[in-house]
Amino acid sequence: MDIATLIKEYRTKTGMTQQELADKVFVTRQTISKWELGKSEPDNVSLDLLFKEMNIEKESQKGIKANLISRKNILLTIIAVLFSPSILIIRLLVVKIGKMENKRLVILINTFLFVIIGIYMKSLKDDVYFGFLGIIAISYSLYSFYKLSLEIKKD
Repeated sequence: MDIATLIKEYRTKTGMTQQELADKVFVTRQTISKWELGKSEPDNVSLDLLFKEMNIEKESQKGIKANLISRKNILLTIIAVLFSPSILIIRLLVVKIGKMENKRLVILINTFLFVIIGIYMKSLKDDVYFGFLGIIAISYSLYSFYKLSLEIKKD
């Protein structure tokens, strides 16, 4: 069972309103609505509070958490990042910026652009967003500085 269905079933079974549940797990009513509609998912802290509120056993908690970070979510995020129109524009900017003379400035600008991509990705899934953003930013920066050091040694 997915988390959206689980939250909605629990809330309706106990006769709670979205606002009452939101107050118990320290989020807004709109957040509960998004969770129930599957538009977003609870972060780890909110998920733990929900589990405590719903009296869900530890073994079931593990299965639900594993389901939240599934291959499907990761694949959908990668597809969204690679093919969304805003990302394509940013990729074009990266190519144009790459032709600049000051390579250190290019690295910093591109890293900043990745942060902008991350802000866009925030509308996707929280856990996937933070992991993907961190991996991309760190990997890009390390690779770029390594590549720059090779160019400097050549000169």
